[in-house]
Amino acid sequence: MMLPVLLSQFLSLIIQSENNAQLSIKLFAYW
Repeated sequence: MMLPVLLSQFLSLIIQSENNAQLSIKLFAYW
């Protein structure tokens, strides 16, 4: 799997939408 690429795209998406920041934090908390 291309995890690094997926993560980079995910991070860029979060940067575009600050509202997703809280959601991303919850996702990372599960990880």
